[in-house]
Amino acid sequence: MKVNVILISFLFIGGTLLHSLTPEEKAWIQKGIELARKGEYEKAISLFKKAAAKGDSSTAMAYYNMGYTYELAGKHDKAIIHYKKALDRNPELVMAMQNLGYLLFLEGEYKQAIYYGEKTMKLDPENQKVPKWLPKAYEMAAQQRIYALQNQKKTPQNKKKEAQKAVQPNNPYPSEAGYTITVPYRYEKSRATFVLHKQAPPLVIPMYLYANLKPSPSFEMKIQIGEGFLGIVHPIFIAGHQKTEFFYRKKHLKFGLGVNTMQINMQKSEIPAKSDTYVQNTKVKTISDTKYGLLFGYENKDTKFLIYAYPRYLIKDASPGFQSTQFDLTSLGLIYRWKGSFFGKELEKKGWPYFLSFSLLSDEIYVTEYEAGGTTNTIGHYFGTFAIRFGLEFGRLVPKFNKTSVAFGFEYTLSLYFQDLNDSNPDKFGNGQGYLGFDSAGAVSGNAFPSFYTNGQRFTFYLKELYFRRLVAKQLLGFEIMGSAKVNGLYLGLGFGYRF
Repeated sequence: MKVNVILISFLFIGGTLLHSLTPEEKAWIQKGIELARKGEYEKAISLFKKAAAKGDSSTAMAYYNMGYTYELAGKHDKAIIHYKKALDRNPELVMAMQNLGYLLFLEGEYKQAIYYGEKTMKLDPENQKVPKWLPKAYEMAAQQRIYALQNQKKTPQNKKKEAQKAVQPNNPYPSEAGYTITVPYRYEKSRATFVLHKQAPPLVIPMYLYANLKPSPSFEMKIQIGEGFLGIVHPIFIAGHQKTEFFYRKKHLKFGLGVNTMQINMQKSEIPAKSDTYVQNTKVKTISDTKYGLLFGYENKDTKFLIYAYPRYLIKDASPGFQSTQFDLTSLGLIYRWKGSFFGKELEKKGWPYFLSFSLLSDEIYVTEYEAGGTTNTIGHYFGTFAIRFGLEFGRLVPKFNKTSVAFGFEYTLSLYFQDLNDSNPDKFGNGQGYLGFDSAGAVSGNAFPSFYTNGQRFTFYLKELYFRRLVAKQLLGFEIMGSAKVNGLYLGLGFGYRF
């Protein structure tokens, strides 16, 4: 009710301007006022548009009414446009001037807000509204100017810094460090219950400390330390994961080397099953494997392309021994992200550029168990996850003065899960372990991929914010629908970072 009273009081102030309108135009405006009072903003605006079609100075109030109605409806961008149109027809319309200044102040356009605020006070020295926000506008404009000067001092003066600006033109803080956690739940279909999917200790839940460091235009380093995760249908024996990658950048090209290390703890895992003949998994607390990889990519502000490979060097580790259990890991991937062009310019003008992404990802674990007593007899267990991912993201996290930068997106992931247990010949090529679970013997009989376990379709929604030009926050919600498995997945994610 208060909003309606305020609306009517504003619409009738300056009513003397209506005298030059025709009776029909006056009727449109009066009817529009009634509709706006009822909250029927779109209908009111349509009538104001009819009154404004005359096109001379007498229609200034019609444009003002449209602007104020848009303001009440929360559409500040359109309100600003129509207040300006009102002032084009009547440059001394104080109501439009004071409201326009206030909206520009809210939108962070402090210089323009001050202009209209001061002009309002000159025409109406007794104005009670402008003095409530004009001092703050002066303060924020000064801070904005200082911010611009500080960044101007950081403008590159040599070729190396120019190269860095070309790579990160909108980001004066190229390095970032932070923390992410993803809490996975299994929805057990038989009991219709959500159960927390716990990994092996010490961390139990997938989480990472990360640091993306860019100390110079030509050098970049990425570090991840935490708990790995291959999917809710795989065993819960992953105990830790560390990855460090070093990149040399030549303009937009990137060449890299990486170190990928993982630990597994099989004491509490029911898969693979315990064995008396071979080394019992419960007797081996934690085992580790490290692989070295190559990386190549291309990156600018609108495009990112990366290929990485941490291959398995041997079919199996060749170090048998009493109570010795060893494993290999391998990781391969292709990531491509590019700026959308369809309606891209229109969306970017509104502050919402969008990006498309496509990824192919592969992570595999090979566990080799040796027969007790020091013999060379072995059995092998294989676990693989292959994923095809499509993504769509709106917005870009770039520093904005006194504003929060926001980006949000959606990802669809099709995952293929493979498991092959108790293979008595783990060093043979095409034995159902690796290469999408390919089995040469099965290929002859029409079952070339016998280790295929199930597939999962994962739908992920996420939101990212940049506060105070440095603080990053991330939220994630994901659902995974399994094919033949007896569980589905629910994922809740949270992350925080700091740019420097």
